[in-house]
Amino acid sequence: MIITLSEKSGALSVPAQNITNLKAESISYNNDSFTININFEGQNIEISGALKDGVIEGLFSKNGVEAPITFAPRKEDFVENETYERINIDVEGGALIAALELPPKTPSAVAIIVAGSGGTDKNGNSLDMESNSYKMLAESLAAEGIATIRYDKRGIGEDQDLVKDLNKITIDLFANDLENIVKYALQDKRSQMFILSVIVKVLFLPH
Repeated sequence: MIITLSEKSGALSVPAQNITNLKAESISYNNDSFTININFEGQNIEISGALKDGVIEGLFSKNGVEAPITFAPRKEDFVENETYERINIDVEGGALIAALELPPKTPSAVAIIVAGSGGTDKNGNSLDMESNSYKMLAESLAAEGIATIRYDKRGIGEDQDLVKDLNKITIDLFANDLENIVKYALQDKRSQMFILSVIVKVLFLPH
């Protein structure tokens, strides 16, 4: 998570979720302390902190739930260590970008990992938590000879552009996206068959 502050503006970036420069709705300073407010897909985010010994220590709050947070000076750009093949799958409204994690030997069985509710991305990360749980699951399955496909839902991460109007998102759209991914898995010659769909959490609309 990266925070950018200037005298009259601020922004938040989460490289792991492909979120860049969420503009602050308001920002205030009091000597070495600051408070920044951001609205992201209906979620109210507030970050408050103070500069101490070269780092910022404070609180991250999303919809009233608080957690301590520390920001250190950024020394280099974030680069994700990609072990997967990026694939494009035709869906309603465009192409859905997904991650195909392959085992050393193919053809193989394939599992589809569906991210949970809200703003959770294909790697299992969200604005207030970076665990890479789905990424580690995919890599572990690959080591055991099972391929996986995981993806950002519409409006999340690399697939943000598939949503033009949040009011037009439906469960049917998400279901159709998953159906198209299953069809892709069945047609890919590197997979023997579709054997498993991993539903990590109940699928709700992004909020």
